[in-house]
Amino acid sequence: MITKQPSTKKSRIIFVVIVFLAVLFGFLGYLYWKSQQTNISNNAETTSKQPSAQSTFTGAGKKEIVQSNKNEGVVTDTGGNISTLPPSSGWSSSTSGVITVYSPAKNSLLSSGQTLSGKSTAERVSFRLMDSVSGVIAQGSIGVVNDKFSGTFSFVTSAKDGRLDLFTTDNSGVESNVVEIPVRFN
Repeated sequence: MITKQPSTKKSRIIFVVIVFLAVLFGFLGYLYWKSQQTNISNNAETTSKQPSAQSTFTGAGKKEIVQSNKNEGVVTDTGGNISTLPPSSGWSSSTSGVITVYSPAKNSLLSSGQTLSGKSTAERVSFRLMDSVSGVIAQGSIGVVNDKFSGTFSFVTSAKDGRLDLFTTDNSGVESNVVEIPVRFN
């Protein structure tokens, strides 16, 4: 009986070490899997109650804004030239006040050839036009001249509604000062 007791104690120690290692490796595996999932996609639900082309949008992380050559719409920068200001009752602003959009107004009918205009304290304002059929149909950025920005839309869509987002980005590409404007199409 004296020889069985050390064997039982040794078995318990081995069992505890094995359980500890299994938990440790399981936890490390979970952390690795979670980091891979985070790198794949940082999706966040939109807080807007307005119609959207997408139920989710990619948040955080760096976004490269480029114009592609695959029949994507554009906004041609007109250097902050604003001929007439619409009534201020139709303007939309970011909560920070960094961006104020004069046109288009919320829920207005938007078509190719119309103007994007507003004011901003930033050097550039980025935009993303989305429709309820294709998603993003135009994106890019336009310069701010004397606190004003303006451009002319050129896009094609078969959708009836969508959304225009205007925002600023920091050096790491994170979006802020967001203005969401629901729009309708012909």
